Amino acid sequence: MKLIQSFNSSIEVGAEYVCTCCDQLWYRSSVKKCSREVYSNCCPSIVNSVATGVKSVGSVEWICLTCDSNLKRGRLPCCAKANKMSFPVKSDDWN
Repeated sequence: MKLIQSFNSSIEVGAEYVCTCCDQLWYRSSVKKCSREVYSNCCPSIVNSVATGVKSVGSVEWICLTCDSNLKRGRLPCCAKANKMSFPVKSDDWN
């Protein structure tokens, strides 16, 4: 019962944190503040292309733990917008 309450409280607020790198929505537990300095293993041009400056909750630039992990290993995250991965623009025809 305590685990269920813990889970419910952790998802009480929806996925509203936008990852600066992949532009996906995440829960607070799945993101951290983006700090370019921790990506010293990664080429600066990659870091500059993925840390887009997009801010969301609290006017903070957040990065998801998946993208963060890839950058710390010196890799361009698979789902990064800089890797030509983005959601298609929704046209007015879609219902």
